[in-house]
Amino acid sequence: MAIFVIAVPFAVVEAFIAYTTAPSSPVVVNNQLLGGSVTVHWDSLWTEVGGLFAILVLTWILTVWASAAAVQIVGRKLLGEQIKWTEALSGSSRRLGSLLWIFFLITVGWIVPIGVVGGLGAAMFAANLHALGIIIVVVGYLAFIPYAVWFYVGQSLTVPVLMLEEIRGIAAIRRSFRLIRNTWWSVFGTLVLAGLITGFAGIIIGVIFEVLNLASHSNAGLTILFGTIQRVISLVLVTPFSATVLVILAIDMRVRKEGFDLEILARDMEVPTSVAGSRPPTNQGSGFPSIGGPSPDKPEEQFRWQLPSSPPDSEG
Repeated sequence: MAIFVIAVPFAVVEAFIAYTTAPSSPVVVNNQLLGGSVTVHWDSLWTEVGGLFAILVLTWILTVWASAAAVQIVGRKLLGEQIKWTEALSGSSRRLGSLLWIFFLITVGWIVPIGVVGGLGAAMFAANLHALGIIIVVVGYLAFIPYAVWFYVGQSLTVPVLMLEEIRGIAAIRRSFRLIRNTWWSVFGTLVLAGLITGFAGIIIGVIFEVLNLASHSNAGLTILFGTIQRVISLVLVTPFSATVLVILAIDMRVRKEGFDLEILARDMEVPTSVAGSRPPTNQGSGFPSIGGPSPDKPEEQFRWQLPSSPPDSEG
């Protein structure tokens, strides 16, 4: 419900932008077959590009905000506490400024390398070093691919860090990179698997609505309506799963590297430790963390997570 409340207004605004910026006629007209030249309607083109950019920015903001609400719900659920959707929505809304700042910093992390490569290439072309400019652009953008993968995985835990630890801005991004350090490939594999699952779910939802579009004979109004509904359904179904994966990854990294326990999580999320301690233990054979009972001679271990033992020579 929290994600639904966030998603509906965004989906409506995105649909409105798509409708108002969509060109009524082809942007590029090829008249060469009639003995003419290619005609580009620049006003329509820039309007469409601006609309797509606005939708992209709104999509990123929506995803970050919805993920923050889901992180709150999942984090408290791990403590055995039920949280109302209004509380999750309120908690994520209070941190919206910090979420947007993190979103801006991450965007800068993507754009700066692209701009540097493009700027160097343009400088070489301006100096009539065309061959060198082409080499710089081609090699630079090929090198950007591994950087983009590395950066995406490294910053993937930023939102859970903000919501669970109240670490903000650049510190939250650095914290995410530190948590993933030495376990990059493990996190990368988890994110790839989660992406495949969510991508498959998205394809199924997309096929269903594409069939509806065909059945409506591609009516413009119905196409926008179906697109809005599809967007909301995708967010409501996919975002909680993605957020759950990220929360579990963030907590798992802290457990393995910092001796993290539920008492610390309860303190960070301002939940009474009595609530955290009341969570019933889970099946030890399932591979998921559980809360063991306090040892008679070690009462401080009441909230310690009991993880399956690690194989020899492995981290943690």
